[in-house]
Amino acid sequence: MSCVLLEGFHLYTNLAQMFDGVHGSRWTDQGTGTLNAIELTGGEESQPALAVTWDGTNGQDYVEMAFPIANPIIFGGRWKWDSLPSSSMEFLHFRDQANIQCHFQCQNDGRLDLYHSTFTFRADSDPINPIIAGQWQDFEFKMNITDATGTASVYVDGVQVMNAGPFDIKFTDTEGASEIRLVTEFATTGTIRWSDLYVLEADGTPPNDHLKAGTEPMRVKALRPDADVTVAFVPDSGPNNFSRIDEAAGHDFDSTFNRSAAVGARDIFDVPSPPSLIGSVKAVQLSYAARTDDGGAKNVKGFQRQGAVQDSGASNAIALAFNVESDVFDDDANGAAWTKALLSSATFGYEIV
Repeated sequence: MSCVLLEGFHLYTNLAQMFDGVHGSRWTDQGTGTLNAIELTGGEESQPALAVTWDGTNGQDYVEMAFPIANPIIFGGRWKWDSLPSSSMEFLHFRDQANIQCHFQCQNDGRLDLYHSTFTFRADSDPINPIIAGQWQDFEFKMNITDATGTASVYVDGVQVMNAGPFDIKFTDTEGASEIRLVTEFATTGTIRWSDLYVLEADGTPPNDHLKAGTEPMRVKALRPDADVTVAFVPDSGPNNFSRIDEAAGHDFDSTFNRSAAVGARDIFDVPSPPSLIGSVKAVQLSYAARTDDGGAKNVKGFQRQGAVQDSGASNAIALAFNVESDVFDDDANGAAWTKALLSSATFGYEIV
């Protein structure tokens, strides 16, 4: 899969769930400041956004998101800067595990600067000041993180504001990045709100290359099951299965669930048609929560279908505690590029393997 992950913050009913290791989150809070510097608030269309604030004290307040190593890597989404920083402020790190490969800073005029992890300047943005305080903007970074042939291409609201290289933007022995850190550091104070995030491993071919964010709004939307198609699990209550797993945010653990002990048991669900405002569909991420109640070895996998054709995600071993697993599908079950019509006709589910 070339789309590595999608994050719309729909899975979390509160901030703690982002870091509890249960809700399928790849996020960790690593800041030396207080957790209240990180909030889920202030998004668009009643959708959560991740607000990262530096409170002006020593140390960093930041969060990190981990994923499989990728190079070239594309990181995109939407951001809103409540205000421009009073001085140069680090806000985005591309990392290889515990080490920074390269990072971006924002200047007090909205200019973007790229640095090697040794704080060696590499490039700045042109047009000179693409960040506009107080409004939501689409952004996209495409980074080829290598020693001598590294490159950086950045779009803000559909305009390419950086196209730089070749140069060294790699610090470790590994090319690429496996973590992104969102940080506010070195300014007096500052808050950045992040939303509708995605990570791609670029292969030079759309949709797994520059989406030129801003040419159409890049949004991560949550669709929840609204009808049973074929089900084999037994609901804890009621006449259908979909209503036991359609939580609006987070999941309610053992409050509502579907249960089966049979290998091969499978539930297939319909989902509502995409919102009318949706443009083209770049990728679909399926997330589901599962656990075993007897301590025995069990594996579950998620899948997408078009009619009788099924495309399955990874098989995941489950344990006594709930965990949320996710699979990303670049194409539909027949290998066709996603369209609104194909998403409307797709079904999704899970099975015991």
